[in-house]
Amino acid sequence: MFGDTLKLTIAGIVGRAIFLIFWIILGNSIGAEGLGVLANFTSILMLMTVFSTFGMDFWLSRYITNHGLSSQEFLRIILMKTLLAIIAVALFWSLLSAGIVGSILRPYKLESLIICIVLFVDNIGFTCVPILEARQKLKKLALLVLIRWVALGGIGSFLILLNGSVMTAVIAYLIAAVIRACVGFIMARKLMVSKTSGLKSSELLPQAGSMALVNFVTFLFFTIDLLMLPELTDELQTGLYKAAHTPVEALLFLSAGVAATLYPLFSKNNLDLKIKGEQLVTGRRLLLFIAFPIAFGLIVISEPFLSWMYWQRIDEFSVAAPALMILGWVIPAMFINDCLTRLLLGVYRQKVVLVMLSIVLVVNIIINLLLIPTLGHMG
Repeated sequence: MFGDTLKLTIAGIVGRAIFLIFWIILGNSIGAEGLGVLANFTSILMLMTVFSTFGMDFWLSRYITNHGLSSQEFLRIILMKTLLAIIAVALFWSLLSAGIVGSILRPYKLESLIICIVLFVDNIGFTCVPILEARQKLKKLALLVLIRWVALGGIGSFLILLNGSVMTAVIAYLIAAVIRACVGFIMARKLMVSKTSGLKSSELLPQAGSMALVNFVTFLFFTIDLLMLPELTDELQTGLYKAAHTPVEALLFLSAGVAATLYPLFSKNNLDLKIKGEQLVTGRRLLLFIAFPIAFGLIVISEPFLSWMYWQRIDEFSVAAPALMILGWVIPAMFINDCLTRLLLGVYRQKVVLVMLSIVLVVNIIINLLLIPTLGHMG
């Protein structure tokens, strides 16, 4: 298992590096304001994705570990996600038209439409991931992760160099979503059982409901800054924050790889809780060993690092260096939180996760309301 975990981690390293290059090229091409617009787009896409998946992916990983999944059940899940995606899209357009969210996105109607199409396609790719996780096919999962980032970072970077614009970046997201959905389905199809596992559609949403709420609060916690910044300041401040946040975001694959490996283990009903706790401690030590040097390094090199990233717009992006220094110290806590959350979800402690994240989210919103209007991206 260690070898497969290493491969998954390496795939994440390579993929995230390509993703980082994509955002670097994008920032140098469209500037901080354009970066702010795209960051707002991707944050809203993430929230709509979480709503449309309704916690089913986390729940499915736990379910498939113990029962398996047939192709008919897979299609029923995709249908349910599609119906939820329609609701999410309708809600997004209503809020956008009413001026409640996406104040900087209103001039980008066509781009908004493409982002909504990405949502529907992504649901297929995302549904394949828990199947690979639950069956411990980490090599295939690593390949799928790598393909996704190569498609987005490689093809996207090429398109941005040809024509740097928000529209080009949005099209790159669509291309990557289509490729991941196709490859992911081919991989997952071979792992589906021939007979139905007993999954009932009428029970799926209620059973996944608590997981859905946890998932939504989790992703809202990670995206709330990029959602609030455009409404409290402007696209420039949003872009500066995104410039600082991108390197930190790219490093989160390290904890994600370990957590993805441990989650099926945490989800096994017949495994003693003591063994699960021991695995958590092992994973935590490994992540802390990695996280603290990274956090310290970001403090030392934050300004030259951003100057290197955005060499064509040094004066524009250099002011984001203090924000990167602060975000660097969040990495150890985020690493540990990832593994701890997976353990609690695996042993059916969704309420604990929900309460924990909700408290932090509310505190973060209050602090943002107090600081962002005066401090901008530094708030």
